[in-house]
Amino acid sequence: MRFWDSSALMPLLVPEPTTADLMALMREDSAAAVWWATPVELASAIARLAREELLVRDDAALASGLLTTAQRGWSVVHPTDRVQQQAMRLLRLHALGAADALQLAAALVLAEHDPRNLPLVTLDDRLALAAEREGFDVLGPVRSRLRRQSMTARVVPLESDEAASALMGGTVDARVAAVASLTQETWRLSGRPFPSYDRATMPVVMTTLDKERGGL
Repeated sequence: MRFWDSSALMPLLVPEPTTADLMALMREDSAAAVWWATPVELASAIARLAREELLVRDDAALASGLLTTAQRGWSVVHPTDRVQQQAMRLLRLHALGAADALQLAAALVLAEHDPRNLPLVTLDDRLALAAEREGFDVLGPVRSRLRRQSMTARVVPLESDEAASALMGGTVDARVAAVASLTQETWRLSGRPFPSYDRATMPVVMTTLDKERGGL
């Protein structure tokens, strides 16, 4: 059995770039446990997509039908005092909203406070990070997870002595190239086509440092 949150179940109802990976996870182990409010959260997400015309009426009806069928096979963690107490504890320890805290609390109660025995499936990075800190084995499509608590970022002018320092890691050109590579990877992971512009359609103003200095 695995605990699935709403973010991981939604791509099983509405096609997204992560749908194939999540369907593979569900085929590996079809015993899914969910928090009591998860069907409501999914129904809300489907209705929102329909209202915003991001989902046509027939597809919204299909998604709602899939939800009705799927939830019959889910094991549901019902709201109890234990879930409430765990959620309040989690809110003190992790950067979570109330809904995610209740999801994680439900998983903890179901696992009898031994998270090692209950894999958790989510696409939500904050929930994933909190779940890992609580001891869960977090599953989901391969994605970048920023470990913000162990990373430091600095912003320095490209023309400064500090930017040119070898301690900053590589030349300025190399660092610009790295940003370009990361940008391409981000677009790839989003599942959207990488934008292509020519000079006539580029949504920015092309300028030079000399021109900018001349305006000072």
